[in-house]
Amino acid sequence: MRRLLHSRTLRFTFSSPSSLVAHLSQATLPVSSIPQLSRLLRDETEQCLLQRICEMGAEMTDRLSGTWLVDMPMNRVVGKWEGQTL
Repeated sequence: MRRLLHSRTLRFTFSSPSSLVAHLSQATLPVSSIPQLSRLLRDETEQCLLQRICEMGAEMTDRLSGTWLVDMPMNRVVGKWEGQTL
């Protein structure tokens, strides 16, 4: 098991040589193909990075009463502070 940025965990188990199960923080999913595994890893990595950017932005703009959030449908981070939007 590997911790990603102290908040997300990815764990995989094999039920049989051809059956892989991904245990995520929000769900347990059977993985049936290499493209599905690739997509899962890409999505989880992207989400982890966006969340970390959001956390760093909040730390950097804390004194400006900044607000940062992850816009999931657009896969981006949005930051707002004192009339500014990034």
